[in-house]
This record gives sequence, C-alpha cells and structure tokens, in this order.
Amino acid sequence: MQRINTGKIKLTILLLSLVQMATTGLSPMLSSVSEAFPDVSTSSIQFLMTIPGIFVVIFALLSAWISRHIRKRTLISIGACFIFLSGILAFFLHGNIMLLRLWSAALGVGMGLVSALTNSLAADYFEGNEKAGLMGQITGMGNAGGMIMSIVGGILATVAWHYNYLVFLLALPGLFCCILFVPKENKQAPVNTDGASASKLSSNTISFAVTACIFLFCYNVGPANLSMLIAEKEIGGSALTGVAAAVYLLGGALLGLMFGKLDSLLKIYTLPAGFLLLAVGFLGILASNSAAPLILFCLIGGAAISMIMPQCMNQVSQNPNPPQAAFAIALVMAGSNLGTFLTPFLSKISAAVTDSENAAGKFRTSAVLGIALFVVYVILVTWKKRKNNAEI
Repeated sequence: MQRINTGKIKLTILLLSLVQMATTGLSPMLSSVSEAFPDVSTSSIQFLMTIPGIFVVIFALLSAWISRHIRKRTLISIGACFIFLSGILAFFLHGNIMLLRLWSAALGVGMGLVSALTNSLAADYFEGNEKAGLMGQITGMGNAGGMIMSIVGGILATVAWHYNYLVFLLALPGLFCCILFVPKENKQAPVNTDGASASKLSSNTISFAVTACIFLFCYNVGPANLSMLIAEKEIGGSALTGVAAAVYLLGGALLGLMFGKLDSLLKIYTLPAGFLLLAVGFLGILASNSAAPLILFCLIGGAAISMIMPQCMNQVSQNPNPPQAAFAIALVMAGSNLGTFLTPFLSKISAAVTDSENAAGKFRTSAVLGIALFVVYVILVTWKKRKNNAEI
C-alpha cells in the first residue's frame, strides 16, 4: 500500500494550480497573431482565448464521472500533458488559424481535467481549516500562474509571437510531482447507505455553482477592458495596462494566501464581502485619474476572486462521499468558466443600461451588479443562519 505524504500532495496541488488560468498566457501574442494572419478577423483571433473555456466547462463536468473509472492521478497527468503539448505543438505547428484553434481546444481539455481534479484532491486529503486554507492557496497560485505566464509570454513574444506558447511548459513541474507523489488509487468513498448517486445535485451545490458563474461574469470585466479604460481616461499606454493587469492578478494571489484566516473571521459573510470588494475595486478604478490609484484599486478588485472561489469550492467539498464531492467541485469549476465565457455579453447589458459601449460603462455596470449581489447575499446568508438557529 502506497504511503500517503500529505505535504507532497499539497505541493503537487499548488504546482498544478499554476496553470488554472492558462488562457491568460495567450493574451500577449494576440495582436501579433492578428498581424501574422491579416485575412482573419479580430474576433476570430480573440476566439483563441474563448475556445479553451468551452472545453473547460465540458471536461470539468466529465472529469467527475471519468474519475470513477480511471485514477485521478492518471487523469490529472493526461490533463497536464494536454496543456504542455498544446504549447509545444503550437510552437512548431502554427501555419494557419485552424491549427491554432486546435491547440486552444487541447489547452481547454487539459485545463478542465487539471482544474477540477486538483480541487478534488484537496477535498480528498485535507479537512477543516487546513482544507479551507488550501482552497484559498489554490486560487492564489492560479492567479500567480496567470501573472507568470502573462509576463513571461510577453517577453517571449518579442522574439516571435509563437514563442509565447512555451509558457505552457509551466505544467511540467505539477505533472512530475503528480506522477511521483499522488497515490495510484483514488481515495475510497464510504459505504453509501442512502443510495445517493455520485452525480446527485443538491440545491446547495447548484447555488454555489451559480455564484461562481455570476462572480466570474463580473470579475473578468477587469482584465478584458482595462486597456480600453486606460485609453479612454488618457492616463497611460500599454505599459500601464500591463502593470495594471498584473496587479489585478496579484491581488488574488496575495489574498489567496490569507483566505483561511479571513474565512474564519468573516464566516458566512465571506461571499458577500467578496462581491463588495469587487464593487469597491471597480468604482475606485472608475474614479482614478492617474496611475497610482488605478493600480491600487486593481489590487483591491482583483483580490475578490480569492474570497469567492475558495469559499464556493470549500463549501461544496464538505460532502463526505468523494465521488459526490468531486462532481460538486467539477460543477462549480464549470460554472466559473461558463461565467468567464459569458463575460463579453455584459457589453450588451452595459450598452442597454448606459446607452454607451465604452469601457467605463462596463465597469460601472459590473460595480452596480456587485453591490446588488452584496445586498442579496447578505440577506440570504443571514436568513439561512436564522433558519438554522431556529431548527436547533
């Protein structure tokens, strides 16, 4: 029987988490790809970053079912291979846009398997405050990985745009640790006496999946529109945009390290606090007329993800039946990526509400949604707390 070393499993989980936001590694090269393929529309070029999200949703959901028949270690290894191979193959084979779309699809498959099952491993081998803290660290490491890939990808793209794809080699450390340290067999589920299916949905699971979807729908307005907002305000150029985007991710990375303590302090109000933090960040970004306050509020708004996502993951992972917990985690992961995929549709909502298609209107609309959701979630969690107290 393989001896379980939870320290090495935690290291593996954190290294794998670095590629949870792998699509951000594509952003530095998009303008160069557009120049390389002048006959291809801008929307088709941007679709290279959208395609992975579709496959993440599909394979995050499939991962829970597949892991009942195939070892999680094997599936995570396959996912990590898809990620780094999508980079290697794209580096050598990039002659037309269809090939690039194929590699984006492969990237999405890998991200779907790795992201969902990495969180599932955390639920399998850790409990209580340690698990809550690890969920925050997973989100933080995902943001840190996004920063690394954006910065390194930008540097590599100055050599030639296809060198940008080499950032996906970041999947290799996690892959090697997964093969070396993760137990061969999945953690066994306890005997199921109520006949519950591994894919059984509870209202609790659905609510957290919807929360993740709504939050990412609003959250991604930041990185998607920072460059346009900075141009509208005339306070900087591409250099400031790069710094602001990196700081936005840095906020999530830093707060992720502190999630365990924050969750213990805020308890049921962690979720509404996350929506409020996002709204404050976006309103501050809108009010900023110089670089310094803009960067500060990017840090604040970006930090919100490390309050919402770890809480959603931690709550749905409470199920003592590992297959059911794996499915719940996969559903939340799918919900978050669906929200990311739907973010461009906020432009239409913003245009209808503000009668303008500028970036400021998108930030304003998202901030108002954040405040509204803060109020709604405060009411909901307070009502739920009183209901539970009344039943005791």
